[in-house]
Amino acid sequence: MKKLFLLISFAAPLWSLAQSATILPDGIGIPKVTALPTCNTVEKGKQVFHSTTNKMYFCNGTNWQEMTGGGFTIPYIKTDNSAENLLYLENTGVGRAIYGKSVTHTAVRGESISGPGIGGSSDSQNGVVGISNSGSGIYGYSAYGNAGYFQSDSTQPALYVVNDKGAAAYFQGNVKIIKELTVDNNKGIVRSNTSTQQKVVRLTAGLGVNNLAVGAFKDSGNLNYEDFGGTPTVTIGQVINESSTGEWFKVMIIPINVTPTECQLRIVNLSSNAVTMAGNWHILVVGPE
Repeated sequence: MKKLFLLISFAAPLWSLAQSATILPDGIGIPKVTALPTCNTVEKGKQVFHSTTNKMYFCNGTNWQEMTGGGFTIPYIKTDNSAENLLYLENTGVGRAIYGKSVTHTAVRGESISGPGIGGSSDSQNGVVGISNSGSGIYGYSAYGNAGYFQSDSTQPALYVVNDKGAAAYFQGNVKIIKELTVDNNKGIVRSNTSTQQKVVRLTAGLGVNNLAVGAFKDSGNLNYEDFGGTPTVTIGQVINESSTGEWFKVMIIPINVTPTECQLRIVNLSSNAVTMAGNWHILVVGPE
């Protein structure tokens, strides 16, 4: 009797397990289905093999989750509310962690409600690289914030753009530069025969003389302008709002005592009569940054 009781006790668990799986000499046989049955809290944890798709599924209490190949199907769509990374891929070798390629459309697209749509970071190379044979290598769009934001904590450029066949960059709209703009190896937009970057300052100066005698001159007060890195070139432009008597158009105006921050303007009467005049003159100052 004792031997018979032990045999029955041992066989009962196997009979109970066989309701969901079959123990075979070389493995466990999972129930096969041609259509996924209902998945609910009662069936939670149940596993089946779909004989049509040749994939394993398990019931998570709400939906059937594919188990084959890490649970990815194409197209793969998943939504979750988490403070952690929903997808983290790390490649410790020399290859790419993610590689996207599209024949006619965007290979990789990032979209965010409040933060960056795509963030790229690198300790030694480029954080983000975009290459295209016909369209945009990198395309950024934002309804409220920056469509593209690049930051570098090193001496290297935060954004490096190269095009050997055409324009390297195209801007449609206003361009705001907070600090220096360097062009053509530090020669600046204002071309110079030196490596010193140049800048341009435009301003207006009000000048006037009263009954200035023939051959006489009068020096203006100090004309202040933006600081330059060296002595700039001051050029007198056209006059506006002029009123005068005599041959005022023969009067010569010469910049004198020019410094990196200010200068004076000398008014010389080269006409044959005394001159009285008043007006505003445009001044152009070009010098080193």
